[in-house]
Amino acid sequence: MQTTRGAWDPGYKGKVMRPSPTPTPLPVPPAMAISEAIVLDVVPALVECAFTVARQAFRVFGLPFDTARALYARAVQTGLVPNSILAWRDVEVALDAMETVTLGPLARRV
Repeated sequence: MQTTRGAWDPGYKGKVMRPSPTPTPLPVPPAMAISEAIVLDVVPALVECAFTVARQAFRVFGLPFDTARALYARAVQTGLVPNSILAWRDVEVALDAMETVTLGPLARRV
């Protein structure tokens, strides 16, 4: 059985493999450019993300009051409550007062 000999074998007399040329290093931006990129790209994205999370949290806080409004509307549609603008005004005033007392500065304002 004959074995093949390769460049890893010290007795190999074939073509000599030359090392590949050293790759040219990529230009490294100065530290100021990196910090500018962070300030111009990353910080605004983080601020926008924080505002989005806060906006969604405020919507979650208002869900019980939105649910009460939807239930009142459904009761009017089914005929359990009379369809009256004055009655809706009274319900809305009461719900708005409860929302303001419960949520304080987080309550929605028109």
